[in-house]
Amino acid sequence: MIEEIEFDRSFFDRSFPSGPLRVHSEVIKRYCRISGITALVNTDKLAAKEAGYRDLVAPATLCALMIQGERPDIGLNFGRRQLFASASIELLVPVCAGDVVTGTTRLKNVYAKTGRSGTMVFIVWESGIVNQLGERVALLQQSYVRKSVDGSRFRL
Repeated sequence: MIEEIEFDRSFFDRSFPSGPLRVHSEVIKRYCRISGITALVNTDKLAAKEAGYRDLVAPATLCALMIQGERPDIGLNFGRRQLFASASIELLVPVCAGDVVTGTTRLKNVYAKTGRSGTMVFIVWESGIVNQLGERVALLQQSYVRKSVDGSRFRL
């Protein structure tokens, strides 16, 4: 239960802005090259325009990387190590080269789960990204996990 987990609950009432960040076509192309993305709307400006976009389209996973604002320490009194657990991305409007995006991140949830390997605490952050037109372009949810680990059996 959340009442039993010790952390600073005032973070539920705060938002953390990031950006603005201009999306450059060279960044999109480089990301696609590294990621093996070959869709023409992501790699060829003419093809993107012929498909009805303003410019090259940024892949959804690049959007998640663009708005990586500082996530503050919430003062969680559990475990020593924090690891990335999962992410979900909902792309609402395509982000194109030339767009300027800003994000807002907030603490969505903190919860404990007990399984075969012991108790873990999950910290869930939710971010919204908007473009220069005020359109909400993406919703992101990222989870991190902390586990109390006996150092003699397991080391990172």
